Amino acid sequence: MAKTQKFKAFKMEEIFSEIGSKSPCDIFSLYFDKLIIAEITHFTNEYANQHNAAINVTPVEIRRFIGILYISGYHTLPHIDHYWSVRPDMEIPIVKQVLSRNRFKIIKRFLHLADNTDLNAVDRFAKVCPLIDALNKNIMQFGVFSHILSVDEQMIPYFGRHSCKMFIKAKPIRFGFKSWFLCSESGYLFSSILYGGAATPHDKNIGLGAQTVLDLLANVTDPDCHIIFFHNFFLSYHLMCLLNERRFFATGTIRENRMAKSPLRNLKKEKRGAFDQLLDGQQEILTVRWNDNAVVNVITNNSAEPMVCTYICAKRYCRKQKKTIKIPQSKVIQEYNHGMGGVDLHDNAVANYRICIRGKKWWWPIWINALGNAMVNAWKLHCMLAKF
Repeated sequence: MAKTQKFKAFKMEEIFSEIGSKSPCDIFSLYFDKLIIAEITHFTNEYANQHNAAINVTPVEIRRFIGILYISGYHTLPHIDHYWSVRPDMEIPIVKQVLSRNRFKIIKRFLHLADNTDLNAVDRFAKVCPLIDALNKNIMQFGVFSHILSVDEQMIPYFGRHSCKMFIKAKPIRFGFKSWFLCSESGYLFSSILYGGAATPHDKNIGLGAQTVLDLLANVTDPDCHIIFFHNFFLSYHLMCLLNERRFFATGTIRENRMAKSPLRNLKKEKRGAFDQLLDGQQEILTVRWNDNAVVNVITNNSAEPMVCTYICAKRYCRKQKKTIKIPQSKVIQEYNHGMGGVDLHDNAVANYRICIRGKKWWWPIWINALGNAMVNAWKLHCMLAKF
């Protein structure tokens, strides 16, 4: 624990000395830097030329275009034309000052993030991959400075037609594109991967979920200074062994058929709070089964105790007794509940100010979501530096 605290303090001290005096807007410019803006400008002009429209967009106009998109995230109007309205109840002077309505619409029409003549035919996200890759690279310029990391998915709302569109019944956003995130405990995004469906190339020996985790962790340079949390889509006993080999500490829920036939007893008919555990001394992996409203299986290779499962009290409402009671809960499960919410915090912050100007291109939702990710990261890093 002392090592991880020194690691985080050292990392934050480095970042503070470099950008501690910068505003959130300046930090945002480190993510959407001059190179990304220049590439967007180039691809937009190229696409316009291919359609015999010499619009000659400049980087300054692209920045102003992005600024108007951000305004639509917190100042929502019924129609795009209303942002240039002269009516007192709709008028936004700054929008009219920086870009005319017709110019904004021309840029929006021809906006492009990649070269159409040089797209990867295999990659379903080829039109947005240059932006996502560049943004990931810029985000990682400060390294991974958080001790607690979580891996989870983010849904990007989309209701059109595309082969990568997902449907998840239990999610607040049921239709859209799925993206895998590696986030800190506070919701700062370190890396993202767009998910193209089950056909996404991966190592079939370890599975798609495990491959996603390893890809997201590829840029982590000090694995023993972090603990990773993820849910049962990603986790298997084999993945936990791989993480052990790479010196990563990890905790997550696990499905019954991925537990390498661990001989834990069936708790479905036992009372709430019942538990069982198993320690693999060779791999130093602890498996815990706990009965709450349903049976939960958690596996970890990280424990404050020498691989002994300790228990605390959790509060639950009992219908029979009509009052709140205390039941035993594994400390491993408490740590999982505490460390797993980073991606949800980031996703919630993006949703609070999601850009509401819509586009006809299928990749438009991914584009505005990338802008949202950069905005949230800039604000969260600014807040962290302010507290340092």
